[in-house]
Amino acid sequence: MQELLGIFFISDAGSHKKVSILLGPYSYSSAILFINTIQDYKFGQLVDEPTGGKSGQTGAIQFSKMPNTGLTMIAPRFYLERPKGGGGRSL
Repeated sequence: MQELLGIFFISDAGSHKKVSILLGPYSYSSAILFINTIQDYKFGQLVDEPTGGKSGQTGAIQFSKMPNTGLTMIAPRFYLERPKGGGGRSL
C-alpha cells in the first residue's frame, strides 16, 4: 500500500497515527462538518474528490407566515460555520 503524506493525529493515549479521510461528491451534511474539523485542526489529510458542497451548513427549518400575503416562508433555523470561519468556501 502506498504511503500517503505524513499527517499525524495525537490521541489521548499519546500515540501517533496517520489519518486520511476519504471524501467524494456524495459527502454531505454532517460528513462536511466532520471534514471541516479534520481540515481546520490539521487532524488528517483529505483524499479523493471535492464534495461540491459548501463548508458552511444550515440546520433544521422553521415556518413563518408572511403578514401581507399569507404565504408561508420556510427558512433555516441555524447556520453552522466551520471552526476557522469562512463558511462559503467549497470543499
